[in-house]
Amino acid sequence: MPTNCSTLRLATSLAVCCLVALLPARVCMGQGGTLGPPSGTGNSQAGQGSPGLGFGPSITQGLDHNHGFSGTQTAQQSMLANLDMTFIQGDVIVARVGADVILLSEVFPQLHLLHRNPEAINEQTLQQVRQAVQQTLPSLITSRLIIQDFERTVPEEAHEPARKQFVDYFEGTMIPQIMEQAEAPTRAKLIEKLKENGLSLDQIRRTQVDSMLAGVWVRDKTEPSKEFMREELLDFYNEHLKDFEFPSRAKWEQISVSKSGRTPQQAFNMLAELGNAVVRQRVPFAQVAKDRSEGPTATSGGAHNWTTQGSLVSEPLDRALFSLPVGEMSRIIEDDKSFHIIRVTERIMAGRTPFEEVQEQIRETLLEEQRNKNYTKYLAGLRETIPVASILDGTLEWRGQAASPTGLRSASATVGDGNRP
Repeated sequence: MPTNCSTLRLATSLAVCCLVALLPARVCMGQGGTLGPPSGTGNSQAGQGSPGLGFGPSITQGLDHNHGFSGTQTAQQSMLANLDMTFIQGDVIVARVGADVILLSEVFPQLHLLHRNPEAINEQTLQQVRQAVQQTLPSLITSRLIIQDFERTVPEEAHEPARKQFVDYFEGTMIPQIMEQAEAPTRAKLIEKLKENGLSLDQIRRTQVDSMLAGVWVRDKTEPSKEFMREELLDFYNEHLKDFEFPSRAKWEQISVSKSGRTPQQAFNMLAELGNAVVRQRVPFAQVAKDRSEGPTATSGGAHNWTTQGSLVSEPLDRALFSLPVGEMSRIIEDDKSFHIIRVTERIMAGRTPFEEVQEQIRETLLEEQRNKNYTKYLAGLRETIPVASILDGTLEWRGQAASPTGLRSASATVGDGNRP
């Protein structure tokens, strides 16, 4: 099959939705505290799920943005820049997690598509692979660490029953979503389309099931046991008073006439006529604004939603907006470009949200901070007991080798001096 831009885009899209973008660990415990798939609609985005069920931190959160890898992103980019064209001419090992390995095809699923079409292997695709490695490999490593912790902690006979719940969820909920994304009317068509684009349904299933299982496991390991008392919440409130302050804001209506294309006096007279229509002829303000105003919200009757004090470009309008009595029409206001008549319909003056209205928000903030601390400690502990080597930080050295009879280069990854034994 010839490779073209649209084919690669489809492969990339499928890879992102099905494989590369690991599900967040926003999955809940099932009834009775057992492992279970997400509740609700099946949407993996934040905020979805059954009301009242807690969510753990995302497994893509880590010790830092590098998921505990040493070195900055710049250092990682420098390391990846050393990878030459032979890097993508074979399915090399890009990381080792304990006894497990992560292959390049797991990070860049359309790799096999490139292998079937060698003419597509160029500097541009090499750069795409580099980006995929930097963006996706840390999440895959983190997921494998957590899965290995699950497997060494939970009795072996319980592994498959736990996984089955997520497999059932994948089959019943996620596959229909993937079919819709891929525009495949049947499962057979989906498998065919995935195969055409260098993807495997089995590989996708493994990654997604591992991700969901890891999410539930890490939630159980990191959920705070501490209950924050009212005094602690109040202390946080008093220490962060500025965070709970809000500026003055107002809703208002506007009738405007531009100075552009006419003299200032002509514009003034036109606006005075419109104002008299409201005051003397009792034509509704919104109707006059809709019919004859030249203001930015004329089509909606001149209405403006909540506007924060100091946010308007026009200083005369801003001053009037926060000094004019509510419900009273202003006199004609002039600024650089136009003449205006406004009316404030509602206003809230600057203040501070009372503690009683934000204490649950504060409680959740403190709980989330504790979850993140627990997660950081948990992941650091895993990395102390499970050896990890990766091409991202130089602990796994990649070396290209001679061309094989198939025309593709075989390649190997070896543990560098910095790897733990």
